[in-house]
Amino acid sequence: MSILNLIAVSLCTLPLHLAGCASSPQHQSLTITHTFKSSPDQTNNYPVLIDTPENFNPNTSFAIILFHGGYLSDPHWTVPGTYTQDGREIPITRDSKPTTDADNLAAALLNAGYAVVRYGSIHTDKNQSQPRPITFPQTVELAQLVLKATYENLSIHPARCITLGHSLGATRAAITAPDAAAHIILAGAYITPTMTSPHKLAQDPQSDTPAQDYDRSGTTDPFEQAAHHAITNDKTKTHDIFTNNNHTYPWPSDTLIESDSPTLAIWGSLDPTSYHGPVLEHLFKQADKQSLLTTHYFPERGHNLSTEENNRIDKIDPAVVQSIINWLSEHFPN
Repeated sequence: MSILNLIAVSLCTLPLHLAGCASSPQHQSLTITHTFKSSPDQTNNYPVLIDTPENFNPNTSFAIILFHGGYLSDPHWTVPGTYTQDGREIPITRDSKPTTDADNLAAALLNAGYAVVRYGSIHTDKNQSQPRPITFPQTVELAQLVLKATYENLSIHPARCITLGHSLGATRAAITAPDAAAHIILAGAYITPTMTSPHKLAQDPQSDTPAQDYDRSGTTDPFEQAAHHAITNDKTKTHDIFTNNNHTYPWPSDTLIESDSPTLAIWGSLDPTSYHGPVLEHLFKQADKQSLLTTHYFPERGHNLSTEENNRIDKIDPAVVQSIINWLSEHFPN
């Protein structure tokens, strides 16, 4: 049986750099102690960080829950600056320094008056220093516990919570919080039922029509070729359900459309997963709900929505963060 134990570790002034912030945000560090149903012999601890503005009111304010991408992450979404291979330091980021995009997002959101929830899924065995991987179903299970912790610790209704997910985290968010007030998708992966590789879609010999300039940049990118082929050749419903680790889930696009909640979706033009953007627009239009979807495409930005140089990434583009704040201020002002 699952065990949920939430321990308030600290309550202190938020240790983020919030220049010009008029309020004094408060910071809670919680721990979820949990035994996965699929691993009954292992109990692990996972961190949850909850930051609230000084005048936060759960009846009138909104909370943003950040869902990290991939399978493993700390609450800060840390990407190390380098990794070691054959005794050599190989750079990952442009300046070889770590990035912590969740912290950048949290600072901006708090400054705009929203509560922010971050969590981590990394844990290690007692005798191992390497992070122990967890499956996608386990990440969903953990996300459900994070939602419960959010509702309980903020005394807030789910309808006043907004999800913000990066990559596979956007998929997780739609699965675990379909009734959220809104959804924000950053470089969403597996968002639409087009499981074919975007590279194969773009290069499919059956595609004999020119690609459409969906982002209105004046040029057509590979993601636009892939999206155009998927839409014009009716490849937007290739799988009825999303299957991962032998578990099945509704497609995020179906959940988003059925929820009737506003959705903001952001992709970068260098990111192959960006083909989900035009497909998502197509599906919303088919359902006559295009007014609920806002999409932004940032030129020359990759999967981390940062600049890229020689396959090395940077921190999330401040313009992307500002576009999120602008959209929230318009749809969910505090």
